[in-house]
Amino acid sequence: MFDAHAHVNSSDFKLDTDEVINRARQKSVTMVNVGYQLSTSQRAVALSEKYDICYSSVGLQPFHVM
Repeated sequence: MFDAHAHVNSSDFKLDTDEVINRARQKSVTMVNVGYQLSTSQRAVALSEKYDICYSSVGLQPFHVM
């Protein structure tokens, strides 16, 4: 299974990131963590470097750059 739009890179998952990703791995889920501001884009890239089931997408929502 492939989750094409995940946000495990958001602060909502800061305390249990490893647990969430390991549960996804157990279910054979691969994911793209979508960045929407500088910090979440950086975290998405870091997760893709750490976990083989994670890919990253870097982006900025327009309201984050105003």
